Amino acid sequence: MACEEEVSANHMLCASCWSAATFITDPKCSICGFPFEVDYEGAAPDCDEKALCGSCIKDPPHYDQALSVFAYGGKVKSMILALKYADATYLAPGFAKFFHPRFKEFIAPVDLILPVPIHRRRLLQRWYNQAGLLATSLGKEAQKPVDHFMLTRTKHTQSQGKLSKLQREKNVAGVVGMKGKLKPNAHVLIVDDVLTTGSTVNECAKILKKAGAKKVDILTIARVV
Repeated sequence: MACEEEVSANHMLCASCWSAATFITDPKCSICGFPFEVDYEGAAPDCDEKALCGSCIKDPPHYDQALSVFAYGGKVKSMILALKYADATYLAPGFAKFFHPRFKEFIAPVDLILPVPIHRRRLLQRWYNQAGLLATSLGKEAQKPVDHFMLTRTKHTQSQGKLSKLQREKNVAGVVGMKGKLKPNAHVLIVDDVLTTGSTVNECAKILKKAGAKKVDILTIARVV
């Protein structure tokens, strides 16, 4: 998937690229999934409290839990950029195989998978939504329904790549809309490529919670650490 070295099956990484990728593992924040340098549970084995990062304590997000496979950088960054901007749509099924079965128990109770939406102007420029491709592939792997039209991007905004957290929050405030209805007490999984500050997925979760979702989780290929 990363270097085009021949491997034993489709949608795999060679040994070299596998060893170069940084997987996100415990200990990490129980809400946003940001990895900790200190083993919180090991330091306090009798403590029942969930480990939370400072950001989630100060300003709890609307979503319930976010998980990512990789730390964003190196070969992983190159693959994601290829998927996002270079028409490497063949990577989506491979990324879905990293999601499942790695997060099989996390995905099992989900009622519906939704991709983070993009504005129609950006869709016309790119011709596809990479989050939609990921959601479709994951839906097939996990045998879960996917809805590509429930969440909508109501306003075209500037790219978030070089914006600060506060600027990102202002940039996406009020830009996500919703069509249709959720079933009562739905457990929804939002899928995207990269989690940076979480502003966009948080806006999506906010809309879904207002619409009656009981739980909203996030799954991304990678996150910035």
